[in-house]
Amino acid sequence: MQKMDPTYEYGEAVDADSPPSLSARTLRRLLYLAFAALAVLLLVLLPPLISVNRYQKRIANSISDSLGRPVHLDKVSLNVLPLPGFILENLSWTRNRTVVMQLSLNMPRTLSDGSTSFNQVALNALNIWNQYLVHLRFSAKTNSPVPPMGNDEEMSVFFSDTVFGDTFGSGTLAITILNSRGPGLLEESDTIFNTSYTWDSYRGAVRRGIECA
Repeated sequence: MQKMDPTYEYGEAVDADSPPSLSARTLRRLLYLAFAALAVLLLVLLPPLISVNRYQKRIANSISDSLGRPVHLDKVSLNVLPLPGFILENLSWTRNRTVVMQLSLNMPRTLSDGSTSFNQVALNALNIWNQYLVHLRFSAKTNSPVPPMGNDEEMSVFFSDTVFGDTFGSGTLAITILNSRGPGLLEESDTIFNTSYTWDSYRGAVRRGIECA
């Protein structure tokens, strides 16, 4: 009986002292796995390094067109895993709202245009603005019971000889103070008309000159 040499397999000689070699098929599989691992690694590491903020305005405009109202966002970043897309940070849009104006323009007298008070004049002006505003509307409380004061989250309009105790600047007719809560969020506005000047309301061409009381 012929004895088979264990160093021979399928008719090919194998050196018993050399390490086993990988087949071409196994090498291809390992190469594919290496490429796949590299691709996943790139998908994880590269997006934070890619700046897409240059598309921020374009994305905001596209969302604004879809919603039909102004849109604001602070930052845009790219996300690939688990699903590809953009991450929009601090996305906000204009909501429909009504702003209540506290009118305390209490100087009752007949004005040049026939109005009987400055509250009436201010109310007429707000109604004109409402014809052109889309997502905001003014309403008003005439002879407002709310005392005008700063940092009260009220929109006050009134006459005074000071700006909440501070003097008006030289030649200043009126001043509007804006208070905001965070970026882009208006919380309060107060408009103060300087009583050092004589005020009136009229229609027609602009009249020159300012009369100081």
